[in-house]
Amino acid sequence: MAGEGTHSTGRDAATAVEDVHLPSILARLEADDTSVQFETVQTVRAAVEDDDDPGTYLPTVPKLRRLLECESLEFHEDVAYCLAELAAESPDDVAPSVDAIVEFARGQTPEPGPETTHALRCLSHVAEDRPDAVVDHVDALVEVLETADPSAREHAMCTLAYVAASSAVAVHPARTRLEERLADDHAPVRRNACLALGHGQIVEARDRLAALAAEDPDPDVRQQAAWALAELSE
Repeated sequence: MAGEGTHSTGRDAATAVEDVHLPSILARLEADDTSVQFETVQTVRAAVEDDDDPGTYLPTVPKLRRLLECESLEFHEDVAYCLAELAAESPDDVAPSVDAIVEFARGQTPEPGPETTHALRCLSHVAEDRPDAVVDHVDALVEVLETADPSAREHAMCTLAYVAASSAVAVHPARTRLEERLADDHAPVRRNACLALGHGQIVEARDRLAALAAEDPDPDVRQQAAWALAELSE
């Protein structure tokens, strides 16, 4: 059953566990010694980067989430990276951890770093297949749009676009702030804002979308603005 890291990878489960010594990895992620936790997270990171079957490591998701919730931890970036890669492999397995991941990303936004981007990338992977897991966090994601980190804004807006595609009404309270991002200086944010506004049926954005479709210097933004404008004209 999908959820707290109980994922079938298609290989024989016993063989997969034996190959990667998964029980040892799980135990070491709960160690009292942070240096042991750090080394183990590095092992997981290397594995999900290089392994032909990263799904083998999905049982680590609940333990990685708990590490993400430890404020004093000094290797949040590695933990968030692992969660993002595992979310790309199986959104269902990471979906139960969305609340904690959102709170982490929200807490980092005053001084965002790579860990914030990875956390938001994780959310976008989940939202692509499981927007229902993220729909209650629109307000928090909109807050992230104010961060100075363009990559963080890009993934936050991507997540909002997936939510809007599933439930237009969910993003309506944020329509003004979504429209403001059409002026973002980072082209991927503008592109994703077009998607969110089009899927969200934010008709108030028509004039600004028309301007982007005609004048934006980025061809991807022009294309998505034209698409959104067509969606709002139907």
